[in-house]
Amino acid sequence: VNPAAFVLNIGTNDIKDPRKARPREVADGVTTSVVAQLEATWPRAKVVVLALLPRAPREFPITSTSEAWDEGNAYYRHIKEINARLEEAAARDPRVTYLDCSPGLLSANGTRLPRTTMGDYLHPSLAGYRVLADCLAPVLRRITDAA
Repeated sequence: VNPAAFVLNIGTNDIKDPRKARPREVADGVTTSVVAQLEATWPRAKVVVLALLPRAPREFPITSTSEAWDEGNAYYRHIKEINARLEEAAARDPRVTYLDCSPGLLSANGTRLPRTTMGDYLHPSLAGYRVLADCLAPVLRRITDAA
């Protein structure tokens, strides 16, 4: 097996309780543990680290059509900090690409998380997965074309 690239979409489960979230530990776990292991095992492969996706607390049954994506959202600050750390780490490693597909999942002004793209405010809907695929495809194409 000789993969050209790995795509990591990890970390959000580590902040399931925003009161106990440790953004530095989450980001370090992704970069110093997972990415380092992939690089050691497959030294020629590239790694694409996806930004943590926006999310909102889930109350069942879900009755709203969208949730706020701003300081009022319990996850907002943690996800922003983790993503900033992931982006900084990727900038220091030429084999790692940081990719933030979040803007395509949010409302046009970036302040709402709609159920049309994040069906349960944690997992992408079919439309949300299309956004991720469209965001990721050119990056993977560039990596595989260069391989």
